[in-house]
Amino acid sequence: MDRPLPIVRYIALYDGIATTAELLRGGFSPVEIRLWQDYDRIVRVRKGLWANLGVRDDVILAARVGGRLACVSALEHHGVVPPELVSHDIHIDLSRGASRLRTLGDRNVVLHWSRVGRDGDRQAVSVEVAREQWRRCGCNTKMGTPPHRPPEN
Repeated sequence: MDRPLPIVRYIALYDGIATTAELLRGGFSPVEIRLWQDYDRIVRVRKGLWANLGVRDDVILAARVGGRLACVSALEHHGVVPPELVSHDIHIDLSRGASRLRTLGDRNVVLHWSRVGRDGDRQAVSVEVAREQWRRCGCNTKMGTPPHRPPEN
């Protein structure tokens, strides 16, 4: 099957993280997917989930657990909070029905469970959602008032 896009550009259409089913629908065979991995063009996040090499490590870790960045981790991802203000904890947004969650070894994980779908993309919740999560999270006592995006020049 002819494909208009190479696998890296195809995965980019899914915010840099795509499922095996999405890649198969895009015309990539399981053998091709593994070859792209063997040639260090894509990363296996977990069974059935692939990412481009340029995807940030914290996003990969959140996806490995089963979610996406939330709260202060999402605010740092979006450039609202400087990295030096972010703790070693990684905050992860999970849907209420998330299952088969993984652990991250030495990283402390703060889970933010949601009953409804939240705005954002596959890498992180939106800035607005992250601010709301931050207001409710215990981590906010360390940082003061809710962070705001710096003015763009």
